[in-house]
Amino acid sequence: MRKIILFILLMVSFILSAGKTNPYWSFLNTTRIGAKQFIRSHPENDGRNVVIMIMDSGVDVAVPGLEKTKDGRIKIIDVMDFSAEGRVDLEEAVADSENHERFLGISSGFKLYGYDKLSVMAYDSVYYMGFFNESRLKNGDVRDLNGNGRQDDRFGALLYQRAEDDWVAVVDLDADGNLSDEVPLTDYSISHKPLHFRGGNTTPVNIALKLLPDDQAVVFHFDASGHGTHVAGIAAGFKINGQQGLNGIAPGARIISLKIGDDRLSGAASVTGSMEKAFDFAAAYADTSSRAVVVNLSYGIGAEWEGHGDLEYYINTLLDEHPNLNICTSAGNEGPGLSSVGLPAGARRVITVGAMATPAHLRDVYGNEVSGDKILVFSSRGGELSKPDVIAPGSAASTIPPFAADDVMWGTSMACPQVTGATALLLSAFPAENMPPNYLLKKALLYSAVPLNGYTYLDQGHGVPRLQQAYALLKSYMKKPSILQDVEIDTDSPLAKDGSGGAAFWRSGFYFPTRSDPQSFYIRPVFKQETDKKSTQSFYRAFDFESADDWLHVIQKSAYSRKGDGLSLEAYCKPERLRKPGLYSTRINAYRKGGLFSAHSIRNKAFEIGYSVIVPWPATGKSIIYDLQKKRLEPGDLLREFIYLPQGASGFSVSVRAHNSDYGHIRSYIFNPQGKAVGAYADFNSKTSTRIVKRVSGDDIKSGVWEVDYYAPPSNSAASYFNSTAAYFALDVKPAVIKSFTQRNGTMPAAKIALKNNLSTVFEARLSGSVKGVRRILHIKDHDAAFEYGFTVGDAYRRVMFELELPRDVFNRLTDFTMQIVTAGGRALENESLTFRKGKISFTPPASDTYYLKLIPAFADVENTTWNGTVKASYILFKENRIQPDRIKIYPQQKKTVSFTLSKDLPVPPKGYKLFGSLYLNSISTQALRLEVPIVVRATIY
Repeated sequence: MRKIILFILLMVSFILSAGKTNPYWSFLNTTRIGAKQFIRSHPENDGRNVVIMIMDSGVDVAVPGLEKTKDGRIKIIDVMDFSAEGRVDLEEAVADSENHERFLGISSGFKLYGYDKLSVMAYDSVYYMGFFNESRLKNGDVRDLNGNGRQDDRFGALLYQRAEDDWVAVVDLDADGNLSDEVPLTDYSISHKPLHFRGGNTTPVNIALKLLPDDQAVVFHFDASGHGTHVAGIAAGFKINGQQGLNGIAPGARIISLKIGDDRLSGAASVTGSMEKAFDFAAAYADTSSRAVVVNLSYGIGAEWEGHGDLEYYINTLLDEHPNLNICTSAGNEGPGLSSVGLPAGARRVITVGAMATPAHLRDVYGNEVSGDKILVFSSRGGELSKPDVIAPGSAASTIPPFAADDVMWGTSMACPQVTGATALLLSAFPAENMPPNYLLKKALLYSAVPLNGYTYLDQGHGVPRLQQAYALLKSYMKKPSILQDVEIDTDSPLAKDGSGGAAFWRSGFYFPTRSDPQSFYIRPVFKQETDKKSTQSFYRAFDFESADDWLHVIQKSAYSRKGDGLSLEAYCKPERLRKPGLYSTRINAYRKGGLFSAHSIRNKAFEIGYSVIVPWPATGKSIIYDLQKKRLEPGDLLREFIYLPQGASGFSVSVRAHNSDYGHIRSYIFNPQGKAVGAYADFNSKTSTRIVKRVSGDDIKSGVWEVDYYAPPSNSAASYFNSTAAYFALDVKPAVIKSFTQRNGTMPAAKIALKNNLSTVFEARLSGSVKGVRRILHIKDHDAAFEYGFTVGDAYRRVMFELELPRDVFNRLTDFTMQIVTAGGRALENESLTFRKGKISFTPPASDTYYLKLIPAFADVENTTWNGTVKASYILFKENRIQPDRIKIYPQQKKTVSFTLSKDLPVPPKGYKLFGSLYLNSISTQALRLEVPIVVRATIY
């Protein structure tokens, strides 16, 4: 008997110890931010009594993991669709009969039979009717809702009252035009049951039915993208794929899906007003519900003026006015360059989340072995803004709709719901009558986070949240309420809009504030909305200041605000500490003077000011700016270099080379002085090449501080060694644009340019180029809503390219922008989204026909949708007119006139068009520099 008991004890011990080796799911990490540990310590605070609103492409309401909460309640309690993708507008139906069968009909001729056989009829005999045509989805990812192999089914819908104010709908789920085999359905918020269209063997999506009697409409709510469903599982999934323990961050939280994206547009883009309407709904719900509310917005575009988008202003005001509403948003996927945080992630009051990955996740999901936590390369970084606020795991396996194949996704979209779930866990630990306001919760999350070693403040903000510590800090804040909600900071920031911002960011050549020219900060207290005048008049608060790094000196050690007056602060950099080129990023920390806790403890921290300086490599007049030798990067690591290009620079290049026979796999990225990527990254792999070159020339060139990033993908098998050279050249070119060719006595068309080499090194190059085709400029002025342009490509042209440019102020009013090439029937052949204010779409016609360019903006404000822009419509010839090759050499500080000819006669462009192309001077040096001179001509001059 003892032996049996001993054996059982040994087996139990073995099982428990085995479980400890890998107790959690690495596919969806809930331990790195401490969510799993928090729930283990506080089992009742798993997100229950909190509603997470997933503002996204929709959420599939019946996938394993999103059906129930941890305590057995319905997970998704309601759905709203602000995109109109699944909306069916109805009209009052007219009853009639045909062949002894009763039917209801509407003005389009659509009929539904068998309504008189329904178990419940309209008490007032009034029916509203319409239909959903699958053909509406021809440009989406899911086009066949019932899986019957057709994409033209029409699903009729009937809306009526079975009693006063008791609305039901009947849907023709098998699309046979007869309702006799259907039953009345209530709104999803009442039934919590999905519906499925019948007729096929598969169910690509689960649909929630929403009744809108006030609008005379019904909505079929579904997720045809899969993005929103995936995000929802990370935030609050429970038993994902039916697996015990495979949960999201807050498995006890409930979900409301706020659909803002239309999958018929590229990337399930938002539509005009959809985000603001969704936020209004969330704020109203938060004001009237006993549950706490957290919004997850894993959507966004690039920012032209960081933090100054229409939607960002709106969100800041919304959060000020609704302290019981919390919003988490993804930072964007435009990294690793600085100043790449997107819109609306730059909103001051939201919690902005960047993306990192743990070694266990990279190992188990991707087969990559790395030495520690890594910030993922795509994660957007701060600059003019002190963003992101925190980082979290940005890759996960999660819930997906039935049609989707891959349940693993990357992105700051995946990092954001980690922090949304964390916010829900913290809120669930407080009673409804004493819920912490959004500004205190954000402060607790940020100030308790821990940064990753090897990354700057602009990469990660405060680092990775720690929920247990955030909870302790939040409780301490709640014990000592204050009328001070926040501070607004204003200081010189040359790259920011209007030259001022809330953080110091010096990317200004070689200038930064020094002792003789310190930087001033103006700090204004922001009080809670309900603060009365008497409380403001009696307000007094003093602060102590310190720099987090010794290269930045703060002059004032203490300052105070009285009666809500602002206070000033000055700081300067120590040049002797900033001699090495690179990024220097730190903070000025402000602590409450005379607080309850020790002077410089986290609990006593009042606010902070971001301070960053870039010291670039100088352009010294020689071609080579730097030549890095035997650089080493571990898998997943990043190296940044900054280059100053002076006025007159004509182009530069970055070449990455193998170091001897060492292994190296490196991606190189180039970002312009505004933080925008120039082209795609260049990929160097020593196994397949000895060198790669990334060049910048033509319209992309501008003076200022450029960023060059070198990245070793985490999939690398070992550390990468490489050499790299950055070089530039400076040629004066006249004319800047070639506008004419001459042709005489049977010769080929010819032109010439005058060059001057402004550097102290020889420029030797091969001359090439071509006249590529014809181009016209379309000016869009004071246009409202979508823009459409019809075109034919013709037999002489192999493809057409449209390049759109929007003014910066127009772009910052947007939430999305879609560019499509469609047929006359509206089917999209190309579907692209605009990340920044400049973008392009290219099209090779499958046949000679008429096609349409559609430009579809989505504005934040439905009252402000007028826009301007320009489009270059370029038609590329099948046979380009090549420039005859030649070779030139220009000595330092010398001038040279270069003549060149074309290989054949120039055609006469159609009316309204010009011929276009480029002349290239490609240096024969190892740096492979290139000068590009545009060609824009009407015709040859004889």
